[in-house]
Amino acid sequence: MSNKYKSEHLSNQADRLLNDEILNLAIKTARDDALEGLLRNDLTTQEAIEAQALARALDELNMTLNRYILAEV
Repeated sequence: MSNKYKSEHLSNQADRLLNDEILNLAIKTARDDALEGLLRNDLTTQEAIEAQALARALDELNMTLNRYILAEV
C-alpha cells in the first residue's frame, strides 16, 4: 500500500468521523462535562488534572482528524 493511498484513506475516514453526528455529540458531551467539572469547588488536584487532560485529548482528536483531511487537500 503506497503512502498516497494511506493518506487518502486517512483523509476519507477522518472526514467520515468528523461528520458523524453521534460521535460528535458524544465528544462534545464528554468535553463539556469535563470542563463543567472544573467549576466544582471541591475538586481535588488529581480530578482537575484528569478533567483538563480529557478536554485536551478530545480537542486533540478533533485537530488530528482535521490534519488528516488537510494533508490530503
